[in-house]
Amino acid sequence: MKDIDKRAEIWKVLSEFYLDTELQEADYLWIAKILKQSNLAITELKEIDLYEVFPSLQSNLCSVAGVWAGFDEEWLVGECIKNFAKREDNRFRFVAKLKNKISYCMRKHHWAKVQELMESMETSDDLEVGKFIILDTFNISERGIVLAGEIVKGNVSVNDWIIFEFNKEIRTRKIIGINDNRHNQEKPPRIGLLIQCKDSNEIAELRNWNLQEIEARLIKKNVL
Repeated sequence: MKDIDKRAEIWKVLSEFYLDTELQEADYLWIAKILKQSNLAITELKEIDLYEVFPSLQSNLCSVAGVWAGFDEEWLVGECIKNFAKREDNRFRFVAKLKNKISYCMRKHHWAKVQELMESMETSDDLEVGKFIILDTFNISERGIVLAGEIVKGNVSVNDWIIFEFNKEIRTRKIIGINDNRHNQEKPPRIGLLIQCKDSNEIAELRNWNLQEIEARLIKKNVL
């Protein structure tokens, strides 16, 4: 139920893109804040829009006298739950993508505005210090997960933080140890970042991560 409640908040704010009215700056800020708090990657949020919201609300985009004051929440959530249950169906996805090619231009500007606001919502205390390509993971007994890879920009220190996408979710984890092999002859040099995981389940998830060169951000946080 908690997952549906969380998703319902996303459905409600995304439904604003389909109203027959002009959104104001305050509307965009509210939408961006809710989406940011979901902790989902922008790619996943756009898929929620495409497969769970768009199929039921697309007709309002083309209506001569469409809904403008807001959709009935009970109806909206019910429709989105139905779409959510069908989103892995290949025919359903094909039809949604096909119709979206015609209709996306009518909400493209909404996504551009909201995405810009979301990206600007990093706290003023966060300072990006580098970029890191995650190539592999391995477990150190009783310590946690090491993200192995290459620094492609900047530098990294213990107590910095790494931000990466895992299973369509943005994760921010503290770096508690560094295994630096850059003095070796290996080219490009690899380093390992030991990160602080939430629990044993997350350690297991990351240990079995089937990844392919994931780009991550390295930041310093002055206030936690």
